[in-house]
Amino acid sequence: ELQRRLLTLRHSLRITDCYRPQSAVDEFVRWASNESDRGTQHEYYPNISNKQDLFRLGYIAQSSEHSAGSTVDLTMGTLTGTRYKDLDMGGHIDLLDPISHTVNSQITPAQQRNRIKLRDFMSRAGFQNYHKEWWHYTFRRAPTRQRFNFPVN
Repeated sequence: ELQRRLLTLRHSLRITDCYRPQSAVDEFVRWASNESDRGTQHEYYPNISNKQDLFRLGYIAQSSEHSAGSTVDLTMGTLTGTRYKDLDMGGHIDLLDPISHTVNSQITPAQQRNRIKLRDFMSRAGFQNYHKEWWHYTFRRAPTRQRFNFPVN
């Protein structure tokens, strides 16, 4: 329903992450606990010097609603014919930084409008935004909160 509505407005969703088995969440936790593994710091957490802070700041958790199948990471873009282009959200998905908070005064007004537009569309479709990640949405009426560990190939 939401995607059909967006298409009439020449917009589309682009999902980057959805169901995540608990084993993948466990791997995130192991990665975040390993201070010597900093290969992605520049791109994904440039302003965090202690990886353990990823837990305290709410970017990494021992359990994720992705594992319940009720959470998606996504963005929105415009369509011109068959060409899709992401809207400028003022930072990339999975940037673990305060600039990724859905409401942020450090981004441009146009970027903030894009984030709010996405949040408004998703909210009307029954999804709740995680305020620290503009891309992260959980279905409010999910049939279960149980976490699963089904492998994904």
